[in-house]
Amino acid sequence: MDKSLLEQYQKQWEWRDWQSLFDLLPIWQDCHIYDLGCAHGDHSYHLAKRGAFVTGLDRNQDLLDFAQKRKIERANFQQCDLSLLEKLDLPPADGVWTSFLPAYFPNLDPFLKGISSLLRPGGWLAITEMSGLFDHEPLDKLFVEKIQKFYQKLKQAGSYDFMSGVKLEAALIKNNFRIIKSSLIRDREFTVSGALEPEIIEAWVDRLHRMPGLKQFMGEDYQDFESQFLDLLSNPEHISQGKVFFHLARKER
Repeated sequence: MDKSLLEQYQKQWEWRDWQSLFDLLPIWQDCHIYDLGCAHGDHSYHLAKRGAFVTGLDRNQDLLDFAQKRKIERANFQQCDLSLLEKLDLPPADGVWTSFLPAYFPNLDPFLKGISSLLRPGGWLAITEMSGLFDHEPLDKLFVEKIQKFYQKLKQAGSYDFMSGVKLEAALIKNNFRIIKSSLIRDREFTVSGALEPEIIEAWVDRLHRMPGLKQFMGEDYQDFESQFLDLLSNPEHISQGKVFFHLARKER
């Protein structure tokens, strides 16, 4: 297992106010919820603590093994390809929770149709995603332009959409979900301006090291970009343009 990735996921819990979002969910005793992209099971754990039966789905078997070893009461975990939800023949549930997963599906329509297939009529979806991971100011114009081209390259390749969050509302409505609640989330890692905490800057260092594609795309400019970007995150004048979107919606039919 990539222990650094697991450790990072474990740290990230306290940087986001998940509990306030859980408070919005229509959870009742013994309802059934799918946790899509469940990773090591933190969200599944807290959903189960609120009385739900939770099925966590993820494609990373190492993270799923860790989640299983936690022996979370009222939760079980399954490995699957999340791009094939409609073909899995899973029983419909009362709700679906997913966070920071939609960006891996630049074409949101099949992804949302797959989620719809997991829900009974009237079932709810709670979905969180961001836009503008590297949209921080001030950066040299060269790096801003290269970042935007990198965004476009991955979107065209169908591997990741760095602007997915801002597209969710329209995509949900198009795919027969009725939005109940929408909000922008304050995120200490992604949306806060000013000098970030040292632990969060360390997380950014780890994230950059997990992105060899960005390094390759930047080429000879990468080291200068990394140095300037990390310096910016520790600068009191730093401005984040990143936004994290949350939507709670119901399946219409």
